Amino acid sequence: MNDAEAVRVAAALLPAWVGWANLVLPFLIVVVAAALSAWVAGTTALRLVGNSRGDGWAENARILFPVRLALGLNTLVMGLIFGALASEFEGPLSLIHGAIWIWVVLLPAMLVSGLVARRFAVRLGLRAPSRSAWWREAALGLLIFGPYWLVTLTAAGWLLDHPDVPPAPVLVATALALLLSSWGGGLLLARAFGLAKPASQRLEEAVGKTSQRVGIFPRATYEVPLTMANAFAFHGFRLLAFTRGALDVLDDDALEAICFHELGHLGEPWRLARTSQVLPFFGIAAAPTMARTAGLPVFWVLGPAMALAVLSNYGLRRLRRRREERADAVARTQEGEPGGYGRALELLYKANRIPVVLGGRWKTHPDLYDRLAAGATSPLTARP
Repeated sequence: MNDAEAVRVAAALLPAWVGWANLVLPFLIVVVAAALSAWVAGTTALRLVGNSRGDGWAENARILFPVRLALGLNTLVMGLIFGALASEFEGPLSLIHGAIWIWVVLLPAMLVSGLVARRFAVRLGLRAPSRSAWWREAALGLLIFGPYWLVTLTAAGWLLDHPDVPPAPVLVATALALLLSSWGGGLLLARAFGLAKPASQRLEEAVGKTSQRVGIFPRATYEVPLTMANAFAFHGFRLLAFTRGALDVLDDDALEAICFHELGHLGEPWRLARTSQVLPFFGIAAAPTMARTAGLPVFWVLGPAMALAVLSNYGLRRLRRRREERADAVARTQEGEPGGYGRALELLYKANRIPVVLGGRWKTHPDLYDRLAAGATSPLTARP
């Protein structure tokens, strides 16, 4: 009797709940551990901050930012830890097998951490969606901001579980999916699922007016029901997206100023450079195939592939920073009154409680202080 036959015999003799316990118990461990770690991270950061509060929103944003940073890093770290340990939860009597365990533990870890972070945001008086809307925003954020990881982990998992299947079709489909994601495919999926809506008359008029001014025309503009105040441009499919939070805080003049910035992104000449950002993700997806071809353990290839993805993301920081500075320049040259674009930026930063100066070299966007100083708007305070 080989091992597989022994497992089948044991499974037949044991009660049905044993198989379910092999699925439910790891799920509960992940949920409890993720919730506890998020609570510890938020509580510790709050105690370090204390009860100090500033006079204006800029000072409050500076004081509370460490709490938000601790919660955000905890969500990321919990996802990485449980994603890496996913295979350890699988046993011979498990009801499911293979790489699907990555999703069984990864998604609950990140979602529970995000829910705890939402509770802290409410305690801090920050903008946060209601509980019912949070799930929709989580799905929408995953489609718009996280499609690379969805595609990459799905492809890598499939190749791990199907070593006998020719990898070429899977890798070609992965490359195409990553390309479409970089062009705004996630936003189009959100529209297909009813999570994104066509532009309202107000937004459509603002985009149309500003497009005529700069001679850059998007293929479509969407509104997405996210609490955060922001706007996005997807160069490949020439799409614009504005969040409900941004539309709520921007008046008509400020909305047009942000439109100029996003249209500036659509006018960028670096389409190939933007698309090349997905190449490290393709390396991660292809890691199982490369390891099998070289006769190496998967993690010997997957580890360097993930390290390369992180390093390349850092290396592309200058390119992203140049894009933001170029889009800022477009918006400043088109502003109706001096300082209008700076005022629009301030409205977004204030709504999101982003500090005027973040510091560090990892940022994609210039600090608000520098963006205001570059225009006709006086910075809010002396540079921290």
